[in-house]
Amino acid sequence: MMNRSIGKRANDYFLEIIEWIPRLIQLQLLWFLCVLPVFTLGTAGRTVLYMIYYYKKNEEKKLSSLYWKKFRENISLYGKQDSLASSYFLLLFIDYRIFHYLGGGIGYTLMYTTLFLLLLSAVLFSYKILLQLENQKEVSWIAAFFLFFNDFKSALFYLAGTSILLVALWFAGPIYLALLGFSFLFYFQVLLFIHRTQEKGLKKEE
Repeated sequence: MMNRSIGKRANDYFLEIIEWIPRLIQLQLLWFLCVLPVFTLGTAGRTVLYMIYYYKKNEEKKLSSLYWKKFRENISLYGKQDSLASSYFLLLFIDYRIFHYLGGGIGYTLMYTTLFLLLLSAVLFSYKILLQLENQKEVSWIAAFFLFFNDFKSALFYLAGTSILLVALWFAGPIYLALLGFSFLFYFQVLLFIHRTQEKGLKKEE
């Protein structure tokens, strides 16, 4: 009975992902257009997360027009902090490339450390935004950090799942990465967040 329930849930998730693919491709294109200035990387990511979260909750159809409207709002409200986040991510990526170029024991150690820091920062950035959307109020980085690691096992699952998905997308090839890569990662973050929120709600009820 339990296996049947797990199988049904997995099947539901699979069908939902298939249904979401056209939207994710569209969001990926919109995201690419918005990150061309580079410093809007954070705002573009914030907007994609909002769109996925919003659609998961409301199931509306005017994706493109709503995206641009929300992107402009986010630029106005969070432009400065998102620009700082974008610069931070860019610096981490540059450091990663430098350490990769240096090679050797120390170089590769620093490279993988930087890569992990980049992954953790990106996940926390997404988590912080989703917390704000869920709670309808500003959430600090420190609060997001502690709330994320409050359930350490869940946090590890979060990071491991994101890492596995990144590797899978990398090996899937550049076409899949270009069409779905980042939007699918954002979608996965929303799924994990909603699942974690629901689990916490069930624990509180118990």
